[in-house]
Formats: sequence, C-alpha cells, structure tokens
Amino acid sequence: MGAESDQEEKLYEEEEEKRYQAEVAYWEEVWKCNNGFEIDHLKIPKRFGFVGVAPISFKEYNYDDELPLLILYAKIGVHKFNMSKGTNLQFDSLDILNELPEPGHRTYHITLLVKETSRQFQTSLVHLGHRKKSVTWFTARFKPKHPRPGRLHYGPRPDCYRRELPEWPPENDFSDKKRFYLVEESELLKYAWIRLYMEFAFVEENEAIAVANPDLSKLVILMVAVEPMGNAQPPNEDVLMARDATFYIRYTYPYMGHRSQRSPRHRIAIIRRTIKKDTLSLLFMSSFAKKSSSGVTTLPIISD
Repeated sequence: MGAESDQEEKLYEEEEEKRYQAEVAYWEEVWKCNNGFEIDHLKIPKRFGFVGVAPISFKEYNYDDELPLLILYAKIGVHKFNMSKGTNLQFDSLDILNELPEPGHRTYHITLLVKETSRQFQTSLVHLGHRKKSVTWFTARFKPKHPRPGRLHYGPRPDCYRRELPEWPPENDFSDKKRFYLVEESELLKYAWIRLYMEFAFVEENEAIAVANPDLSKLVILMVAVEPMGNAQPPNEDVLMARDATFYIRYTYPYMGHRSQRSPRHRIAIIRRTIKKDTLSLLFMSSFAKKSSSGVTTLPIISD
C-alpha cells in the first residue's frame, strides 16, 4: 500500500506541475499577443480555479446589462488619448472585449472603432474596489501594425485608490473662488468629457438602472465645480486639464420606473481624476442628494 500511495502522489505532483507550466506558458502567450488584445486563438488551460482571459466579439455579445458601462469605458479610453495627444477623436462602436475577472478587480482590453477612420483603436483598464471604486486606464492607442510584447496590468493599487474622496462641501463653500472653479455652461460643450465623467459615475453606481439601458442623454447637469489638488493659486479654466483634480457635479435624471409622471431625481457625483505619465485614474462615487441647513450634502463616504 505504501508503494502505491507514493506512486499516486508522485503522479499527482507531476500532473500539477504540467498544469502549472501550462498556465505559465499561457500568460507568456497572452503578453506576446499584442499585450492581451488578440488572444482569440489561445486555449485556456484546464485547471480548477484558473481563470484566463475571455475573448468576446461584440457582434455576438448578449450581456446587454453591461453594455452601457463598457461603452463608457471605451469612450474614456478615447478621451485619455485625446488629452495626451491634443486630438478630438470620437467613439464609434465596440468591436472586441477581452476580460479577466479576478476577486476585487477586473481587467478589460477593449478594441473599438473611432469615427472618420477605419483603423482600430485599443484601450485597457483595471476596475478596482467595491464600496470605494476606481478605474485606471493604461493603454489608449491605435492598434499597432507591429505590436511588441508587454504585460497585463497588475501590481500595487493606483495612487488614486489609496486616497480618500472628500465629502460634498456645504453649498456656500462653492462661492470660494480661491478653492473652486465653477464651470460655465458654454464650457460644458467645449469640455464634453465632463458629461462623460458624470454618466460614468451614474452608471457605475446604479447597476439596476444600467440593466435597463437608460437614455443617458436625459441626465441634466445643474452645476460643476472643480477643485485642483495641491494648487495654491486661485483656480481658473486651466484646472479642467489639471493632472490631479476633484470634480463635484450636481445633476438630475428622470424617474425611470413605471410612474413616469414623477419629478426628476437630484443626484451628486464626486470624481477625483489623477493623471500620471501613462495612466488616467478616476476615483468616484455617485449618490442621491439630500437637503440640509447648509445646502445639498451627501452621506459620509465609506472607505475600504
């Protein structure tokens, strides 16, 4: 019995080593395949608990509840490119999604199309957190003709995640021009990505509404205030392009239930944007607004 048991244990260890080596080889191939964007030909190793990258064509995509958020992910990836290159590319449609779900975070590689060009565009991002959420965009580029091997985006959590979001300030504080810059209505058209941030925070925090695929054009911005972080100078329009700034957005959306006669609901969003050399991160929350003696406030932020 002892010899048989030893033999079985040896065979088990050999099989486990083969599976492990297959996983290592798989990830090496993923990194070689345009850094995780072109992996549809790869086979995911069969091992209990192993999760590989799942390639999905949007032509066959059946998860409509996730579609509004994926479109916003793609649009912000294009926005990241525009900010770094000074361009004005516009999102057209989704093409391919490669998704890696892991406990506590998800990695997305999205191939999409932009308007007025036939070239494919690619963006990758990592979504972190549950109660406190952040999304960091890494890649934002046109699909390279000769891609170089890379790595998936793992490692320490982005700096923005380790920071705390402020609470919604008392209403009177927004008149402090040394602290806040109030965005003009005309600037909302010039900097259309402000609305994109609002839509992103709204959909992220309202999964039940996202399932219904809401008409985001019905969201109405009431006020936008921008607070630059670590800036001693009175803020001006330039803070809209600051590398580290917090956006306070008050907005309404129509009641999306069966009782369409109900008045619009008031909401707030707080979004902290951090831009590093190669990344754009958004730490965010969106909540119902509630009235207090000092104006519109929100419940305290709960951090991890």
